[in-house]
Amino acid sequence: MEGRTRRWLLRKILAEGRHEVAALLSTCTDGFHRVSMHGARCSLLNRQTDALGIPCRKVFIPQKCINDDYERIMREACLEFKAAGITQVAFGDLFLADIRAYRDRMLAEVGMTALYPVWGLNTSQLAREFFRDGFRATLVCVDSQKLDGSFAGRAYDEALLTSLPAHVDPCGENGEFHTFVHDGPIFRKPVAADLARSCNAASSISQIYCLNPGRWKTKTKQISKENPMNNNRYLVLAGMVLAAAAARLLPHPWNFTPIGAMALFGGAQFASKRAAFLLPFSALFLSDLVLGLHRLMPFVYGCFALTVCLGFWVHHQRRADRIVIASLLSSLVFFLVTNFSVWACFETYPKNAVGLFECYVAGLPFLRNGLLGDLFYSGVLFGGLALAEYRFTSLREPGLVPATA
Repeated sequence: MEGRTRRWLLRKILAEGRHEVAALLSTCTDGFHRVSMHGARCSLLNRQTDALGIPCRKVFIPQKCINDDYERIMREACLEFKAAGITQVAFGDLFLADIRAYRDRMLAEVGMTALYPVWGLNTSQLAREFFRDGFRATLVCVDSQKLDGSFAGRAYDEALLTSLPAHVDPCGENGEFHTFVHDGPIFRKPVAADLARSCNAASSISQIYCLNPGRWKTKTKQISKENPMNNNRYLVLAGMVLAAAAARLLPHPWNFTPIGAMALFGGAQFASKRAAFLLPFSALFLSDLVLGLHRLMPFVYGCFALTVCLGFWVHHQRRADRIVIASLLSSLVFFLVTNFSVWACFETYPKNAVGLFECYVAGLPFLRNGLLGDLFYSGVLFGGLALAEYRFTSLREPGLVPATA
């Protein structure tokens, strides 16, 4: 359930409020771990359903699946849903009567019924309502026997609609193309993805774009040139990191600093790993030049690098619980490493287990302040960016960015 018709269908069902959506259902190919219809990776499908806040039941079918096997596997999946008390399945079909009859027959065999909330709607009108409602999608699969392969990878918008040949349905209902929806009013956050070009010679679809999870492969400079919105976001992120570093110069309790939050924020928000390390490290170093350098700097910067890596983990799913967990881990790692370095590099404590224990006990008040500081500044940085993204959509992380060859 990845495309524009199904997403609009989902919104319609949710808006009407007459049915409860228990789960989404999608068919994937075993071994490839991609959606069978158009090749989007299952991991990307997970991101989409996570952004929607609705669980997804993936039904895996074998490669070169014959119809008997397909029907058996789908029947088993439907029986599982029925056992859980689910009796209806909603489809986004518009006008293909033979497909509808097939679905009705298969569901009847397991004692379930089908819903077709968008059946018979004008596809041109439906596409434009999709745009007006604020959904964003990209063509990820094009049947080059029906539509030129250059349409693959294009945004599904009004400009594309006007450039479609007359024989192509505006919603691709005849299989001319398939889309992946990555943002819209029912999404809690945009879905981040790459576009990687590949070729499927085994089917009639000779050109296919597969969406890959992960950060963008395009260099920051190239992104900025192609899409100014990315540049705006980059500048805002850089400004927030620099502002956090400058906060170190203000009076504050010992260890109540934005250091850990800066690193976590950089790893979680910058699309480029290089930028995620370079900008927070540069900001930290500039503030250290003002505050003064010391013998333990390598240990501090090592902890900083580890926290950036924790930010990469948060980047995959920017949820509040992940941010809190990463903040706490960052504080704990900083406490363990820096107190060990104090014990190892200075003569303050005996060089034995007792001395190391005493060093850690003496550092507990600093751990408390470090925990509070990391949580506070993480809330300021992540919360501030979320508010800015809500108010200014141009600052949102782009849901889909073409990857370079």
